[in-house]
Amino acid sequence: MSFNFILELVNNVPFIITLSWPPLRNLFIPVFLNCWLAKYALENMFNDLHRALQRSQSALSQRLMVLSVTLLCLIFTSVCGYQHFQRAGSLHVNLFESLYFVVVTFSTVGYGDYRPDCFPSQLFMVVMICVALIVLPTQFEQLAYTWMERQKLGGTYSMHRAQSERHVVVCSTTLRADTIMDFLNEFYAHPLLQDYYVVLLSPCEPDTTTKMILQVPMWAQRVIYIQGSALKDADLTRVRMNAAEACFILTGRNYADRSAA
Repeated sequence: MSFNFILELVNNVPFIITLSWPPLRNLFIPVFLNCWLAKYALENMFNDLHRALQRSQSALSQRLMVLSVTLLCLIFTSVCGYQHFQRAGSLHVNLFESLYFVVVTFSTVGYGDYRPDCFPSQLFMVVMICVALIVLPTQFEQLAYTWMERQKLGGTYSMHRAQSERHVVVCSTTLRADTIMDFLNEFYAHPLLQDYYVVLLSPCEPDTTTKMILQVPMWAQRVIYIQGSALKDADLTRVRMNAAEACFILTGRNYADRSAA
């Protein structure tokens, strides 16, 4: 009894019934509800495509796509349903007028030039508004959570910046404020390196002191932190290691075992 199975029943069972009783062939069947089946098929298609191409799709772009498709499905369902139910009222509308009414209603503008004037269309719009108030905030919450998690992990160094700007990658197992400061001061001491960007790649989360250093205006515009491991190909792709001018590996200074460091 999944949602997809119920939609399949609503759209297919009436066709089967009309085979045995011809008068039911005039029954209206809401085939526009198939857009929700298309939505799930589209999500599965994108997942299979990325799996076949062996590419890792960004979770943020996935959430954006789901939100956009969900919004389009809500609008399309409301437009088709409102236009159909208004056939029983005194004000008949075409699809464009129905689209105009739905957009004005969902945007809470409410000009009042179009309105449902019969009980079925009024009830339908009440139901769709309640569905929108339940579905859309959930999608926005998931999108915001994904964005916050991406910001926490440091995001990705964009390919556009890697092609137009020069950067170096600094790999470190542990991020210590004194080690980072010594490296930055020594690296940027050379006048020819002032235009380079430094991408810090580390599996650990920076401490409070390191975060304060990265927020200093001197470093905030030139130093980018990305949480990840140099032993993972996906993280090396995130820092655009193939386009970097150089790669530095910083080891801990206070390890008693130098080979472990």
